[in-house]
Amino acid sequence: MAINIVNKDKVQNIVKYFDCILNTEQYIISNLRNTFYSATLRQTFIYGRLLWIFITSFGLAVAVFDVTHTERHMPLLHSTPGISEHSVFYYPVNIVLQLAFDIITLEFVVCSDLLIIVMIMYCNAEIKSILALISSLNNEDIVGSEANVILKIIHNVHVSFFENANQLTDVFWQIYFHKLFTILIYFCSAMFLLQSKDVSILASLLCLVVIVVQSFLLCYFGQVLQNGSEEMANSLYMTKWYLLAIKDQKILLILMNGFKNPIKVETFGFGVISYYTFVQICKASTSYAAIIYTLYL
Repeated sequence: MAINIVNKDKVQNIVKYFDCILNTEQYIISNLRNTFYSATLRQTFIYGRLLWIFITSFGLAVAVFDVTHTERHMPLLHSTPGISEHSVFYYPVNIVLQLAFDIITLEFVVCSDLLIIVMIMYCNAEIKSILALISSLNNEDIVGSEANVILKIIHNVHVSFFENANQLTDVFWQIYFHKLFTILIYFCSAMFLLQSKDVSILASLLCLVVIVVQSFLLCYFGQVLQNGSEEMANSLYMTKWYLLAIKDQKILLILMNGFKNPIKVETFGFGVISYYTFVQICKASTSYAAIIYTLYL
C-alpha cells in the first residue's frame, strides 16, 4: 500500500492514459479497442472474483483452524487492552477482532494483486488491439489504399503505449520485489513446517497452496505482458509486407526496429518475471527449507 501511495502519480497517469484512449475516437483502432477491452474487462472481473474468494476463504480457514486446533490460543498474538484474561469476554472479543484483522490484511494483499492483474490485462487488451490493426495489413484492399495511414496509426499508438507501459513497469518492480521476496520467505517457512511434527500438516498445506497460487498468478501475468509485446514484433514480419509500396516497406522496417524491445516486468533479485521465475522460487524455497531443517535437527 505504501508503494502504491509513493507511486500514485505514475499510477494515476497510466489510468488517465487508458481512460483517454477509450474515450477518444480514432480511425479503425477505436472499434478494435471496444471489442478487446470489453472482453478483457469480463475476464478481469472473473479472475479478480476468483482470486478474492480463493485467498479470503483459505485465509479464513487457516485462522479458524488455528483457533480451534490450539484451544482458542491462536491467533492470540496480542490481546485487546482493558480486558482481563479471566474475563468472560476475553476470548470472544480477542478472537473476533483478530480474525477481522487477518481478513483485512488479506484484503490489502488481494487489492495489490488485483491492481497488477487489472493493469496488465488492460495492457494486454491494448496489445491485442494493436495486433488486430497490424493483421489488417494482410487485407490486399487495405494494403493497396490505406497502408500508409494504418502504419502511421500503428506507430503513434505503439509509441504512446510503450511509454506508459514502461512507466507501469517502473511501478511494478517495487511491488513485485516486496511480494516475491515475502512469498519466498513464507514458501520456505511453509515447506519447513510441513516437516515439523509440532505443527498441523493441514494448516501448513493450506498456507502453501495460497502461496503457490499467488506466486504463480504474479508470474503468469508477467509472462502474459512479455509474450504479447514479443508477438507484436513477429506479427509485423508476418504481414504481406511484400505487397506494400517501397516507402511503406521502409516505414514497416522502422516499426519493426521499434518493436524489437519487448515490454517486460523486471525486479531486483528475480530478473524478468515469467514462468521461469515461479519455478526458481519453488526450487529456492525447497532448498532453503531443506537446509534449515538439516540445521534444525
